[in-house]
Amino acid sequence: MQNTLILYPIFPMLALTVYVLFRTFFMRLAAVKSGEISYKYYRLYNEGEEPAACLKNSRHLNNLLEIPPLFYISCILIYITGINSLTLVICAWLFVLTRFIHSYVHLGANNVRNRYRSYAASICVLIVIWVVTLISILTL
Repeated sequence: MQNTLILYPIFPMLALTVYVLFRTFFMRLAAVKSGEISYKYYRLYNEGEEPAACLKNSRHLNNLLEIPPLFYISCILIYITGINSLTLVICAWLFVLTRFIHSYVHLGANNVRNRYRSYAASICVLIVIWVVTLISILTL
């Protein structure tokens, strides 16, 4: 199996994060321009309340900067050690898929039950990636 295949899922995950980053920036900018919130709020995040839509988007951006770095690290570790397998590549793509679903739900209707399910699924897939990676490294 081509060792670089494990790196491909990193790019859509990164693209999702960049999309939410820009979305957050433009939502905040629009909120300040419309007068929904003062720019002073963003000094220490304690002068007023961020509009709900901005807060939801900001929280989602934070979420994309919490768990996915463990995914990035695992993919790079798999690549560097050369332990790539079809199982790991499929799991990597499943992780990306579940994170896209999570983003769609969270940034859309925000159904908490569906959001939790997609989040939990992504965590389970990530655990599988790390367990398979550990076993593969130990058996080198």
